[in-house]
Amino acid sequence: PGVPIYLTGGILLVASGRDHPNPPLGIWGSVVYTGFVSLAIKLFACTLQQKCIGGFLAGKAWIRQLVGVNSDMIRTMKLILGEPGLGLAKVAILVGGPDWPTSVLCGIMGLKLGPVLVGTLPVWALIWPTVLSGTFLYLSGEKDWAGTAATIFLTATAAVQGGSLVCAAYYLDKKVEENKEVSARARPPA
Repeated sequence: PGVPIYLTGGILLVASGRDHPNPPLGIWGSVVYTGFVSLAIKLFACTLQQKCIGGFLAGKAWIRQLVGVNSDMIRTMKLILGEPGLGLAKVAILVGGPDWPTSVLCGIMGLKLGPVLVGTLPVWALIWPTVLSGTFLYLSGEKDWAGTAATIFLTATAAVQGGSLVCAAYYLDKKVEENKEVSARARPPA
């Protein structure tokens, strides 16, 4: 789960970067550094899950079972992820969908890594408020206003995380409805 990692990075890396004498990043340089490290961790995790687990183990029944390839949700995700290009629905799944099945499914499907990582980049909108939440939690021991800022950014983190989940769920539901209509039209009359 990314949010605890980004939050912890906002506390630990900022504290370390702020006090480290060589090079002195200061608070805001440490925040920027932590944001880039968090993004790199997210993209690296997606790469490992897609290529090393989904790609190499795609033929293994136990991996397919762990991902749930026969569940309705994963079948619907497969339809969206298999569409050409990087439409809003695909990006919503890559950012708002659960990490494990989404990345591993991309590997099972044999999707190209580059476009999947590009479609994952909007996770930046979740990383920034989470890192800032950790930073302000760290600073709340020194500055009175930082506790309020931490609360504001934790709320923003929850809103972005919840919004991305709702967006992914919306596109999954929309695809299910589209497929019901297609199936109903394809049925021969009784």
